[in-house]
Amino acid sequence: MSDYSINLASLLGLSGEYGNIVVPFDSPSNHGITTLGTPIVDKITIEPFNYQTKGGISVPYRGFAFEPAVMIQVVSLQKNIVETPVQGRIGTVKELISSKDYDITIAGFLLAKNNIPPYEEIARFNELMQLPAALPISSRYLSALGISYIVVKYSDISIEEGYQSSVRFTVKAVSDLPFELTYSQDL
Repeated sequence: MSDYSINLASLLGLSGEYGNIVVPFDSPSNHGITTLGTPIVDKITIEPFNYQTKGGISVPYRGFAFEPAVMIQVVSLQKNIVETPVQGRIGTVKELISSKDYDITIAGFLLAKNNIPPYEEIARFNELMQLPAALPISSRYLSALGISYIVVKYSDISIEEGYQSSVRFTVKAVSDLPFELTYSQDL
């Protein structure tokens, strides 16, 4: 059996070099190093905010940070298009009506240290998924797409066999634009 010596720091680009591109560690595009030793490209944080219950009571939420080492973000956008067939013509005439909300999928793992199950992280994740409000989200990737609020449509969490200190999660959400309704008696 042969022995191999691999320089992981060089392989992962931890020296700051990515191909011919040099990215210093204090660069705005670099958020540090993950627990796995890989560069952090983006962080997702649900900012602290207050939401209202159905009874009108204001409740504070302390925020939540997703572990950046094991997270994937997928964003897609559909458009509302009216297609009209025209007699004698191959194909249809398309009329762009509007764009739908962005569909957002965030998937990853909730991690705990010292080889123990991440019960505290699971409880905080569940609390976040139960919130009856649009969530103010902070992420450079989502901000570049103009997304600053999301509404969770679906989430799942699963225990994987053989992984004691991590739990897989998936969040499916849509982008949201905050608005404020004002009541006027002048009508």
